[in-house]
Amino acid sequence: MPQEITEVVVEEASTTEEEAVSEETEVDTEVIEVVIEETEVASEETEVISEEVLIEEVLLIEVTEVVIEVTEVVIEEKEVVIEETEVASEEETEVDSEEIEVTEVEEVLEEEEEEEDMVMAILIEIEYDEKNHQKLLQNNLKTIC
Repeated sequence: MPQEITEVVVEEASTTEEEAVSEETEVDTEVIEVVIEETEVASEETEVISEEVLIEEVLLIEVTEVVIEVTEVVIEEKEVVIEETEVASEEETEVDSEEIEVTEVEEVLEEEEEEEDMVMAILIEIEYDEKNHQKLLQNNLKTIC
C-alpha cells in the first residue's frame, strides 16, 4: 500500500508538473502571439509613418521647387526693373541735355532780341534825329531863302 500511495503521489506530481508545464507553454504561446501582434501593429504604424514622411518630403521638394521658380521670376523682374531704370536714367540725361541746349538757345535768342530791340531803338532814334535834322535844314533853308 505505501508503494501504491507513492505511485499515486508520483503520478499526481507528474500530472501536476505536466499541467504546470503545459500551462506555462500556453502562457508563453499567448505572450508570443501578443508580441507578434504588437510587432505587426508597430510595423504597420512604422509603414504609415514612413509613407507620411515620404509624402512630406515630396511636398517639401515641390514647395522648394516652387520657391526656386518664384525666386527666379523675382530675379528676372528685378533685372528688368534695373534695365528700365538705366534706360530711364539715360533718357532723363538726354532730356536734361536737350533742356540745357534749349535753355541756352532761348538765352541766345533773348540776347539777340534784346540786341535787336536796342538796334531798333537806335534806328528809331537815328530816324528821329534825321527827321529833326531835315526839319532844321528845311527851316534853315527857308530862313536863308
